[in-house]
Amino acid sequence: ELSDLAKFPFTTKHDLRDNYPFGMFAVPREKIVRLHASSGTTGKPTVVGYTQADVALWAGVMARSIFAAGGRPGDLLHNTYGYGLFTGGLGLKLALAGGEPCTREMRAAIEARMNLHVMGCYGLSEIIGPGVAMECFETKDGLTIWEDHFYPEIIDPASGEVLPDGKFGELVITTLTKEALPMIRYRTRDLTRLLPGTARPMRRLDKFAGRSDDMLIIRG
Repeated sequence: ELSDLAKFPFTTKHDLRDNYPFGMFAVPREKIVRLHASSGTTGKPTVVGYTQADVALWAGVMARSIFAAGGRPGDLLHNTYGYGLFTGGLGLKLALAGGEPCTREMRAAIEARMNLHVMGCYGLSEIIGPGVAMECFETKDGLTIWEDHFYPEIIDPASGEVLPDGKFGELVITTLTKEALPMIRYRTRDLTRLLPGTARPMRRLDKFAGRSDDMLIIRG
């Protein structure tokens, strides 16, 4: 049963670093078609790999996420990551924001000044990158996590005990369909809670309340 998942040990970023670079891959090296690596600014870099099926999975959850956020066929996409907002981006109608905290007040200010809708987007490299969860345009009430690919748990960060839906704790994710680097009970260190689905039947993540490792983010 799903409740038996709590009997498995957690996976952490330290496991990836201890098995650097390819020690946690679950397929032969020749099956890896893409590699991503962190900068390693907080220690040894972490390396994640993708099979062709993993790349297709990522494309699928991103397409699903963009549609949930309000994107439709014929829309033009301006990818601002790493490029900054120059005049080419001023016609954007949807902004998918992830990787940094964004308060409701900040979102309201951006939406008012730039005449667009800001939608929350969540992901992390160890799981699949962006596309793990997305805010839906119809409700804009939190991130819907794509539970057919990423199974969420909320735990007490001190004891590791699984908490019921609605209780704040640390988000733990098990990948269900990843090939190259599947993760069992990966501790994201992000503090949130699971809420019932609204726009979609899958559950939502509440606004993140911080991190269990007290990480400070300075200038990004």
